[in-house]
Amino acid sequence: MMRIYIRLLLIFGLFLNFSNLLLADNNFFEEGKKKYLEKNYDESKFLFQRSIVFNPKDTNSYLYLAKIFRIEKNKKEEEKNIETALLLDPTNEEATYILMEIELKKSNYSKVKELTENFPKICKNLCKKNDLILKELMNLEPKNEEATYNLSKLKLKESDYLESKKLIDQLLVFCIDYCIKSKKIKIEIEKSIKK
Repeated sequence: MMRIYIRLLLIFGLFLNFSNLLLADNNFFEEGKKKYLEKNYDESKFLFQRSIVFNPKDTNSYLYLAKIFRIEKNKKEEEKNIETALLLDPTNEEATYILMEIELKKSNYSKVKELTENFPKICKNLCKKNDLILKELMNLEPKNEEATYNLSKLKLKESDYLESKKLIDQLLVFCIDYCIKSKKIKIEIEKSIKK
């Protein structure tokens, strides 16, 4: 009888310990977020790191750490934490957007292109940000056919026919690879404008 009592006590103790660990993880993240919003970055960084110790798969802690490292201008740590957040949750739209910004600053156009193509599939709240990234890409490389074409398609999808037509007209002036696609989309735009 004593053995059963000791086992039950041990199981109950382990259960309490485990539940305390789960609560501690969530408390560290919530406290870290609170400190982050108060702009107390050193304390929030410490709390997010503690949250990760208790839950190494806490995507949001990595995301907030990346934001803190961005503020501190520590690009290496910012990118490392964003990549970890995306490894844990590839559909995290905020982390994807931040990675697009990082890659754009590094002039890694092929990575930005890949991310902007996938972004509409995962975005919920930041969909308009894809438009901004495509515009920045176009500004850096004004004769980037693919960026101009993709932005025009995005504008068409958003029913901004005049902006889409303007972009396609610009593209048709300098196109090499996207001439046929551009002519097809121009016909589509003109049909939409007439409606």
